[in-house]
Order: sequence, then structure tokens, then C-alpha cells
Amino acid sequence: MSDRIRLLHLIYGFDLGHYGGGAERFALALARSLDPARFEVSIYALWGLGTPDELRHIEAAEAAGIATAVLSDWVEANPGLSFIRSFRALDRLMKQQRIHIVHSHSQFGDTMGLICRAMYPGIKIVRTPHDGHSKEWRRRPFRRALLSNFLYPLYYHAEIGVSQPIVQRLDNRTLARMLGRHALHIQNAIDLARFQQVGVEHTTKRAALALPADAFVVGTVGRLAVEKGYDVLLQAFPTVLEQVPQAHLVLIGQGDLADDLLCLANDLGISSRVHFLGARSDVEELLPIFDLFVSASRWEGLSTVILESMMSGTPVLATAVGGTCDLIQDGSTGWLVPPEDAPALAKQIVMAAKDPGRRYEVSDRARETARQFSIEPVALAHERLYTSLLESR
Repeated sequence: MSDRIRLLHLIYGFDLGHYGGGAERFALALARSLDPARFEVSIYALWGLGTPDELRHIEAAEAAGIATAVLSDWVEANPGLSFIRSFRALDRLMKQQRIHIVHSHSQFGDTMGLICRAMYPGIKIVRTPHDGHSKEWRRRPFRRALLSNFLYPLYYHAEIGVSQPIVQRLDNRTLARMLGRHALHIQNAIDLARFQQVGVEHTTKRAALALPADAFVVGTVGRLAVEKGYDVLLQAFPTVLEQVPQAHLVLIGQGDLADDLLCLANDLGISSRVHFLGARSDVEELLPIFDLFVSASRWEGLSTVILESMMSGTPVLATAVGGTCDLIQDGSTGWLVPPEDAPALAKQIVMAAKDPGRRYEVSDRARETARQFSIEPVALAHERLYTSLLESR
């Protein structure tokens, strides 16, 4: 093909703290890493909130030569109206330019991808389900049956799993087996450069967060939602404080459960040791000041923030779910505990706190593992996929 491939990524939004961030951050890193001589890349957010974090990521993408658009404001009281407005805006933009490939990184984006294929002849559609839950549309069984289990394997040109459990889930759908459709395994990845040039003065950064100089800081980053298991982490923390009285817990992110988690911390009597920081734009500087990063997730795809913590030199304790088991070798590059098990989580936090030498050994090995998840080879794999889809026409 003589012209550049015009590629559109669909994400929930540019406010990474509100929308979760993992899938969106990956899409942004992927877009920046594709060969600009071969690909003309756009990223459209289905919804916008107008926050400073959103504007910062839009400006960074535009500075990298990536066209952006926020298709609609999010109307909390009427998600259906939000979807309709978003698609109308997408339709207007699609008519102004001839997009070759639409790549969705979200459930609602997947639905829009189907509509795009029906409306724009010749377009190729790709989706990457980043959620590690065993069921898509888990609270919408009719949508799961119609979309995930029937229309997606029938009409999507390619489906990508960021971890082997997701690939297996996609391949095990009845229609996918009947059609002989197989998902591609292209792992999640991060832009290593974001963490190789970070200089942080730990004492100053901790003081700015009102953390004592001698605190044992347990940190976590992500959307305050049920899948992240923050309630389990909070329930584990009173036991941690009994044996590690200098412990503090830092939660970065925002979400629907913020008020519930604040109430739970108060009920547990640990609110003075739990710091809710909300969404932050300096995550790269915060990760290195943690003594231990904890992911208490009930399910995961392949967590980019775990990779980011490993690359930052922060040892990781996580639940043994989804793609996390692809990242962490228990006792070697981190620690794994069962999900929904507050006593096991507390026990391992205490063990890590009392053995700093072991934490350093684990973090050194983990950094080497994280280097294997660089965005560059992952971008090349996507380039090959996009090119093959258009050549197959």
C-alpha cells in the first residue's frame, strides 16, 4: 500500500484515573510506538469529563502527532444517551476521513466497532478485551450472549488477548470453536522510558504526602472499583498494623467506591493510616517511594501498573489471578496470594515488611522481568497484524 494505514483506537476516556487507566494507557503507548511512516494514528475517547488529567493526556498525544477527539460528555444518569451522542460524533468524524482499521480497547468501543463494520464497507475491526474477568458484560447476560459470544467471533477480523487466560476464554466460546476462530496472544506492555528517567527524592516526596520518614509504605494504584479488591486490602490492614505499627497505606485513584472505602477505613479504625490521594499525574514518581506495591484484585487481564511497579524497583505482592501469574513468579519476582483472602494478604505484607533484604532481591529480579514487556516488540506485533488484515482484502 502506498498510503499510510489510517488507524483509529477507541478508548473509554483520557482521564486515566477515572476510567481505570490500564487499557487506555496501553493504547496511548501503542499509538506512540507505531511507525509514523506507515501509520496515521488517531485516538478517540468515547466520553470526556473535562478534567486536568484528561487535558494533559490529550495534549501529550497531540504533541506526539496523534489525532485525538472526545466524542461526547459522559451523562451519569443516562448512559444510553451518552452512547448515542458518542456514536453520532464518531459517525461525523468517520465520514470526514477514510479509516482503514478500528481497534477497540473497551466494551462500548467493541459495540461501536460492530456498527462501524456495518456502516463503512471495507473497514477492518480489531478488539482487545483487557478485563481479566471470566465473563464479559458480566452484569449484562443478554449483551454477553449476543455480543461477546455471537457477534464478536462472527464479525470481528481479529481479537487479541493480553494474557493466556483471556485467549483461552475467547477460544472456548462455542461459536469461536465452531468457526475455528482463534484469538491472538499479544501481551500488554509499557513504555520503559517513562521509568528510566525518573529522579525522585524519597524523603521530600513522602513528606509532601504527610508520610513519616520511618513509615513502611504500602501503595496501590487503580480505579476504586469492586474488581480491584481494595475492601480486602483494607480489611487486612488492621492485622498489618498490629505487627508493623509504622505501616501506612496509600491508595491512588478514584472511582465509584471511593465513599464506601472511606467509610470502611473509618469502621476499621485505620483511617489515620490510610491515605486516599485520588487521581494523580505523577504516578511514575510515586511508585518508587512505596516499600511494597499491593494488588488485591479479584480479577485482572495483564496489569500494566504491576509492570510499572516492577520497572520502578518496587517489590510487588499480588493476588494470583489472570495474567498476574504470567508476570510474577511467587517468591522470586514478587509474591502471590489467593484473591479474597485478607489474612493471607496481611501475613505476606508483614513478612515483606520484616525482611528488607528480601524485598531488594525480589525487586531486582522483577525489574529484569519487566524489561521483557517493552512496548516496542508489542507495537511491531500489532503492525504486522494491521498490515496482514489489509493485505487479506
